[in-house]
Amino acid sequence: MLDKTRFPSEAGDAAPPCFGMDADGTFYTSESQYGRPAVMILLGSQATAALPAILAELAPCQPRFADSGTDLFVIVDDNPRSLPNADILWASARISAADAGVAEPADGTRHPTVIAGEGPPSTPFPEPAPRGAHGKPSPAMTVSTGREPLQAVRLPQPLPIRTIDCGGFLARCGVGPGDTRVLILDRNLRIALRTDPVGHPALAAACLACLDSLPAEAPRDIQTPAPAIILPNLLAPSMCRELIALFESSQTIDGSVARVDAAGLAANVVDHDKKHRRDMLLEPESPLHATLRDLLLDRCAPEIAKAFQARVAFTDRILVARYDGPGGFFRRHRDNTAAHVTFREFALSINLNAGDYQGGHLLFPEYNDHRYATPTGGGVIFSAAALHEVAPVTAGSRYVLLTFLHGQQAEQRRLADAVE
Repeated sequence: MLDKTRFPSEAGDAAPPCFGMDADGTFYTSESQYGRPAVMILLGSQATAALPAILAELAPCQPRFADSGTDLFVIVDDNPRSLPNADILWASARISAADAGVAEPADGTRHPTVIAGEGPPSTPFPEPAPRGAHGKPSPAMTVSTGREPLQAVRLPQPLPIRTIDCGGFLARCGVGPGDTRVLILDRNLRIALRTDPVGHPALAAACLACLDSLPAEAPRDIQTPAPAIILPNLLAPSMCRELIALFESSQTIDGSVARVDAAGLAANVVDHDKKHRRDMLLEPESPLHATLRDLLLDRCAPEIAKAFQARVAFTDRILVARYDGPGGFFRRHRDNTAAHVTFREFALSINLNAGDYQGGHLLFPEYNDHRYATPTGGGVIFSAAALHEVAPVTAGSRYVLLTFLHGQQAEQRRLADAVE
């Protein structure tokens, strides 16, 4: 399982960009979504008939979406002959909800935006609703779904229907013509959940649980922040568990520290006064090493480029480490001061088992006394030159995946040093 091929745009990946002109001639770009989570319903060109049931399932979630500042989108891959307006969508959803015994959404809650890519006509949605005196859909209408009309249904205010050229958005998300998917994006537009909504036994509960799990903190004034990036979902929880199992079934060694010996030569030595942990080094030629290297570069390199204007393309050694309590720690240090590791530019620490231990926080004493901890699968990226430490684990065992990342020029220095 650790070496399996990844699907496009799965949980932990950045969502592909989505942009174009909407029906009102206004330019739409996903750049405007940063800072707000999103629930996105993705429909292939042959799967539009599934939309009412999906909306019916998610309708009771709307107040929670609004409370958490989450936007709801419906994205299709082409332009049907008659795009549905908001009233038709929710009328269809209410009929589907009534069939399924689901409560209808309350008036005044947040409603979905429909985004469509450019393409050939496909199976159309229901015919547009009757227009009001000013050309807008009437809030009370008769809706036909192939059975007896639903008479005078009172609906929420009309939704804006945004029609845009998605530029292959669904294809880049791995959604084919007959496919449906629901994506949840965090405020950084990274995918937190990817699931097929058709036949899902608890779609609404899964969406709400995912949104509740997104890291968040109340706004506050910041005086001395450390220059670090915290990214959730770098590794799936299942992969974290497998890495821990691999550690426990493999040979491990005492963690060492970089030193210069009496002859002035760089060396790695064990010093339990400086570091107390067990390490399992992944063989650089192993398929697992290659899988993790590619996965972490794919997910971390864009964030490093965005935050630090640095281009990383290489990793140093990759290892899984265990800090045992009470007493596992790593005292203050920098990761690139010894001569043989000066090529290191950024450090990455990924938590593999949040909640199973106490203590063990990552600290940056140059900047503040804050304690850095991530959810399982989440990581912290920071400069290898930053002073940092791992506080003692007081109970349980803390498992982490550790590596370093660097760019092309640093790789050339590393290779030159290796030759010498």
